[in-house]
Amino acid sequence: MSKQGIQIIRGSLGYDDITFEIKLNNERNSSSIYIYGQSDVFKKFANELLIFPKTLGSEIKFEYSEEGYYSIFLRVFCYNENGHAALHVKVSSSASLGWQKKEIEHSSAEFYITTFPGSINQLGELLKKWNPLTEQEMIWIAD
Repeated sequence: MSKQGIQIIRGSLGYDDITFEIKLNNERNSSSIYIYGQSDVFKKFANELLIFPKTLGSEIKFEYSEEGYYSIFLRVFCYNENGHAALHVKVSSSASLGWQKKEIEHSSAEFYITTFPGSINQLGELLKKWNPLTEQEMIWIAD
């Protein structure tokens, strides 16, 4: 994916949860992270994105983490009076799942994907319609 956007790939289907690989990028930065969650992990976020922005100062947040292993933080907001929108991306993960975590196994990234509110609404629509139990991936390319 060369443009700005998000790709979520469903991995293995476990007994209680699903592995998701989330790839995020803007034109200069990219990051990917694996998380574990239920098939509806993105639904609340999707519904909020569909009605963004309610006001110029509106913000929507998605936070998901497993203490000591990974975290993802997404914040959607308008960054100027013309209504241009941004998606603030912060991800962090540790490659080591053992009890001896090492500093060099930690990675993190923080950047912004700039877009328009209509494109944010499109992301909400894609996430709401996506069923990871039957579809392998969801791709959103920011306008």
